[in-house]
Amino acid sequence: MVRYRKIVIWLAALSCAAGLLSSCANRGSGPQGGPKDEDPPLLKVATPANGTLNVPLTPTTINFEFDENISIEDSYNNVVFSPPQKNRPEIKSNGKKLKVVFADSLKPNTTYTIDFGNAIVDYNESNVLKDFTYSFSTGSSIDSLRISGYVIDAHTLAPVSGVSVGIYSNMQDSVFEKLPFERMAKTREDGSFVIYGVREGEYKLYAVNDLLQDFRYSQFGSAIAFCDSIIRPDVHFHGTIDTLSRDTLNAENNVLRITSFPEYYPQNIILKTFSEERQSEYLKRGVRPTKQSFTLIFGAKPSVEPVITLLSKDSTVVENAGNWFLKERSTKADSVAYWICDSTVLANDTMYIKVDYMKSDNDYVLQAVSDTMRLAVPTRRSRRNSKKQENEQEKTGPSFMDIASNVRSEMQVYDTLRFTFSEPLAKINTNGFHLQRLVNDSVTENVPLTFVIDDSLCTRNIRLFYKKDYGSNYKVTLDSASMQSIYGKINTIYYKTYRIKPLEDYSNLNVKLTSSLPNAVVELLDKSEKVVQSSVYDADMGAFPFQDLTPGDYYLRLYIDENQNGKWDTGTLQDRKQAETVYYYPKILNLRANWDVEEEWPVSEIPIMQQRPEALKSKK
Repeated sequence: MVRYRKIVIWLAALSCAAGLLSSCANRGSGPQGGPKDEDPPLLKVATPANGTLNVPLTPTTINFEFDENISIEDSYNNVVFSPPQKNRPEIKSNGKKLKVVFADSLKPNTTYTIDFGNAIVDYNESNVLKDFTYSFSTGSSIDSLRISGYVIDAHTLAPVSGVSVGIYSNMQDSVFEKLPFERMAKTREDGSFVIYGVREGEYKLYAVNDLLQDFRYSQFGSAIAFCDSIIRPDVHFHGTIDTLSRDTLNAENNVLRITSFPEYYPQNIILKTFSEERQSEYLKRGVRPTKQSFTLIFGAKPSVEPVITLLSKDSTVVENAGNWFLKERSTKADSVAYWICDSTVLANDTMYIKVDYMKSDNDYVLQAVSDTMRLAVPTRRSRRNSKKQENEQEKTGPSFMDIASNVRSEMQVYDTLRFTFSEPLAKINTNGFHLQRLVNDSVTENVPLTFVIDDSLCTRNIRLFYKKDYGSNYKVTLDSASMQSIYGKINTIYYKTYRIKPLEDYSNLNVKLTSSLPNAVVELLDKSEKVVQSSVYDADMGAFPFQDLTPGDYYLRLYIDENQNGKWDTGTLQDRKQAETVYYYPKILNLRANWDVEEEWPVSEIPIMQQRPEALKSKK
């Protein structure tokens, strides 16, 4: 009997050891085989309770306890306090508990709302407690109205997430730039927002990409939006009536259940963000990349032409300097290139100038200022150029300038021939250009050319126009010495052959609107939303035509060119002017080679939140 007991005890110990080993091998795994936890955490208790009145004004701590362990994800961006706090409250989680500690004293008779967004998740499976909000009041009542809607980009209609949306009861136009929001929210991934805890009254509504987190428009150039109309929040109660028991003989005995629910207004407000184009004007720097040229680089395109004065080394004005430079038409808005045409200035590697220009102050008001500059050719470049000039002076032949062009082996039928010379031209002989169409291997024909010179004062670019034939082969030639620069250099002979793509390689598209929209411009976009072509209404065709398109997938965007300047214009806050209105065609267009496509667009019938094509919705 004792032996039997020992065997049983030994087997029991062995079984326990096996269980312990199995437990160690699966530490933390918990019970196996059950259904996966897909439920979010549930709030068990909050202290003080949600909706508590007359909360003290002294620094307040809110405690929450949930039914399972939780964690907080990206509380800085996900958790929104309304009204916004000067010193952000501290948020801590430990096991099933969450603590929020306010650093600032609270305001009297004010409703406070904490919108946790999607920050609270369960610890093991990361199931999200979505849109959890908590409110309390330091007064005898809670403000319970709401304002909701969406924030989208004014130019692309894409939803904008993570921007601050807020209200002011102060109706002054400058309040958005001076004071933080009175109440606020942040947009979700789909651009939606809900501002909680609003009391009755009239408000102005704004949105801002608030990178500094000061809850106002403090950083110029940030994306902003504003609502044109005054917001008056309200609530309507709706109800349903259900009959729980029915007495056909005595209606008085019927039992009814009335279920009511609130609906808050306004809802589905659309705010369209834009960035103002007002830029700060100032002179960044000047450079002299070569002996022949210098460049002034500005913070923005100068609204007033800068005045340049040549100085001597002791900063005195050089008398009788005359027209010692040529200004090149700017290809970049923020920089201007100048070519030196005075031999005395060219002889020196270092020059001194005074620049009189307009500079923006802190309020973007232009003030007249002057800067003096010392511009020197980079030492290595100077030595290399000097050596090159010495070598060229030893030669008996002419010096040559460089030529660049856009000619490729295969050209599009809409391409224009462009030639750029390395130095400004003093002599232009357009008869030196020749264009021939190759009829066959042994026969060519001359093609008439039309020339456009982009800058008559400082010519470096020449464009060539001609009647193109689909599928034809061409040869363009420039005779030697047809062009001469202001420094006496000439061009070498230039020639290239190329082919225009055949007609059957292209597709054509005609877009017809079901309703008339004055000053409409339709843009054809590629997959990256880059504008491929723009079109205005052709009355003869009754459509917006797009011709000679490369086959592929495209999108359509339309904007109302209110000022008829040929481009989409952003808005301005000071003038309370919204960005120009934009529409998207929600379908993708697949254009095939040798096809003519006609597309009808019910532009005014498609709700704005349904316009942006599905394939583009993931792009911001």
